[in-house]
Amino acid sequence: MKNAIDMVPEGTGMQVHRSHWVAFSEMHALEKQAERFHLRIRSGAEIPVSKTKVNDIQNFFDGS
Repeated sequence: MKNAIDMVPEGTGMQVHRSHWVAFSEMHALEKQAERFHLRIRSGAEIPVSKTKVNDIQNFFDGS
């Protein structure tokens, strides 16, 4: 996964979970369900969010 992320232009997205990278342009909403966070993307899919990435994603939405 790290090798693939290294190939993506910096500033276009972020790794939100150990097995998920999401482009900033596709991020729609951060949702909490039963003590776990998910990122809803524009397609409607839900992506799990690591506890360590929640603040980074909240900051992204606050700055948008």
